[in-house]
Amino acid sequence: MKKQDINSEDHKIKSVYKFIVDYFKKYGFAPSFRDISSGTGIKSPSDVREKLKKLERAGLIKMNDFQPRTISLAGYKCVKRGRSRDDTRKSNQAKKEVCDNILLSLRMKGMLSDEELQIVEDAFYSTAERYVFKNKQE
Repeated sequence: MKKQDINSEDHKIKSVYKFIVDYFKKYGFAPSFRDISSGTGIKSPSDVREKLKKLERAGLIKMNDFQPRTISLAGYKCVKRGRSRDDTRKSNQAKKEVCDNILLSLRMKGMLSDEELQIVEDAFYSTAERYVFKNKQE
């Protein structure tokens, strides 16, 4: 079965593939069989496995049957994405305002030690990097 053969297959296989791509883009890792089942309306785990095997034979995904969540997408790569400086500045300013308000409230109530204060500040002021999946052709 080749990639173009999927076009002639039933809509469930297409919906499984679309679900996997969307799941990767949203969460950054592979969906479980249960996620695929609930996301596509396929009730039987064996039906999910069958659709995944067809996608694998078509060359659209790769799987390792012996480990959970090991689906990888052919034609996609994982890219580490940071934020632009303006986005980071705006985000950090918003975080700082929220953090300052929370910390002021907790300090006034005597509910926060110096060590706990440092932990909270570290959590609020850290910058997160995101991982996204992009089509290799982009």
